Amino acid sequence: MILINFSLKKNNNYIINKSDLRCVHKNNKTTFMIDKTKYIYGNNLFIKETNEEKITLDFDNKKCIINLKPDNQSLILNLNNVKIKNNKNLVNIEYNIETEDNTLNIISLEYKKNS
Repeated sequence: MILINFSLKKNNNYIINKSDLRCVHKNNKTTFMIDKTKYIYGNNLFIKETNEEKITLDFDNKKCIINLKPDNQSLILNLNNVKIKNNKNLVNIEYNIETEDNTLNIISLEYKKNS
């Protein structure tokens, strides 16, 4: 089993900070759940999915795609100032969304040893 520590910060304030989450790491994609929300990271894509919405952060194309499932409507926003640091055990992604240009978002995934 692979465990990760996951955090999401906005302007250095934690929105999510979870340790020792069980995840599936397969084909360069990491999938994990927090409450009833599914998260997937791989190939410079970060996806957050619930029954109501699917948010895709495409760091290569610098796009944020928000899909509201019940309404089948999408909103596409630009990502700015994308910086990805990918070490052996740690992925750290900094970015801004165009609608909140002065807000620094940081996603961090720390892979822990198998147990």
